[in-house]
Amino acid sequence: MYNFIFSEPFYNDIEAAYDNIEDIFDQTTARKNLFKSLDNLLDKLQIMPFAWSLAKDEYLSSFGYRIVPIRKYILFFVVNEDEKTIEIHRFLHSSRD
Repeated sequence: MYNFIFSEPFYNDIEAAYDNIEDIFDQTTARKNLFKSLDNLLDKLQIMPFAWSLAKDEYLSSFGYRIVPIRKYILFFVVNEDEKTIEIHRFLHSSRD
């Protein structure tokens, strides 16, 4: 099983995602659903980090970045097989450039 290393930008992205869910009628349910999806993904990721492909962008993939969509967001991470760690770098809304 792999251990997680969460970057500071990831924590900032999580706060932004939480704050961005304010125009939805049922904010509590929307937030709960998003973070439940993220939690479920992290459980799977910890066991099978190579189940998700490298980023299609050549620059990102050259650094080993893998991406996985979660609802309207994209999680960016790098797997370090030697140290058995998964570095979680970003959690960005898919409409962001």
